[in-house]
Amino acid sequence: MNARPLLDFAFRFRVPLTWIVTIGGFILARPTAASIVLGAAWAAIGLGWRAWAAGTIRKNTELALDGPYALSRHPLYFGNFMLAGGFAAASGRPVVLGAVIALAAAVYLPLIREEESAMLKLFGERYREYMRSVPRLIPAIRRATGLRSGRRFSWRQYMANHEYNAAVGYCAALAALIALHLLHQR
Repeated sequence: MNARPLLDFAFRFRVPLTWIVTIGGFILARPTAASIVLGAAWAAIGLGWRAWAAGTIRKNTELALDGPYALSRHPLYFGNFMLAGGFAAASGRPVVLGAVIALAAAVYLPLIREEESAMLKLFGERYREYMRSVPRLIPAIRRATGLRSGRRFSWRQYMANHEYNAAVGYCAALAALIALHLLHQR
């Protein structure tokens, strides 16, 4: 069976699919206090990872090799996985977590391949060398002691990359899950 048509469909309709999974996740959610605490903490790691990456990168103008980019080639996507997985876990429903993982894999894996192809065209052999030395998605925490010290986190860059939207989304999702929990307590 050729999975390419399914992957193309998921990639092409990623935004509507994300909304469908999100709304469905909230409809199915039966969060408990424990699932909210665990999921919010898990998602907060993703939010922080995204923030660190967004405050470090200058998209398509220079190759980011520092901070989270020394640990993973795609720290923004890793942060997205963590955020989505955390809130899916907070929902208290394994089926929501499964749907989020399936959607993330169907959307981000092809997107990562496409982005890496574009980065190779933009940065050539320098990016190819980077690909050989830094893992694709899951950060190599063992490399943390060897972080390059060039580019530092910048709040100005964080704001320029509109990363505050992720923080607003985190707060809104957390508030919605708490409200659902309280509603189901009645």
